[in-house]
Amino acid sequence: MHGPVLTAKRVTLRPHRQEDAPDFVRMLSNPHVTRWLQRTTPPTLEQEQAWIAAREHDPNSIGW
Repeated sequence: MHGPVLTAKRVTLRPHRQEDAPDFVRMLSNPHVTRWLQRTTPPTLEQEQAWIAAREHDPNSIGW
């Protein structure tokens, strides 16, 4: 995933990294987080790692 690192006083936004995958799986397992998403089931760790990897190789993918 590509994009600049944005840093403010209380938050830093940066592109996703493989080591973030467990945190995303935990977050996407919370129905309060996914309430308005089209996703109906949480991803597995392997699925989330594959999602991040696919964006790492896409020069048009920007995310924080």
